Amino acid sequence: MTRIGAGKKRPDRFGGSGKPFQPILGADFGGVDEVEAKTRGFLARGIALSAIAAIATTGAYAVPTGNVTPLMTAWAVVGPILGSMVTYYFGPQRYDSG
Repeated sequence: MTRIGAGKKRPDRFGGSGKPFQPILGADFGGVDEVEAKTRGFLARGIALSAIAAIATTGAYAVPTGNVTPLMTAWAVVGPILGSMVTYYFGPQRYDSG
């Protein structure tokens, strides 16, 4: 009586390569400038979406109640932040500096 699969050789633990961890040659993950740009973009999107959510929430509260004080407070906080972001990303571009 023979067992099923008795004549087959089992592959080793690491898929037959012999070494479990081998470096793969190729491109880098990117430089520091790329990581900083991605982080800056992520934070800018997060701040902008949070600001829009705050204005929308307070606006939705102000419409049925008629109380616009929370909306004015939200604009007082969010306005300068959004203004500085818009100025930074869409402001004048200088090509003569360093």
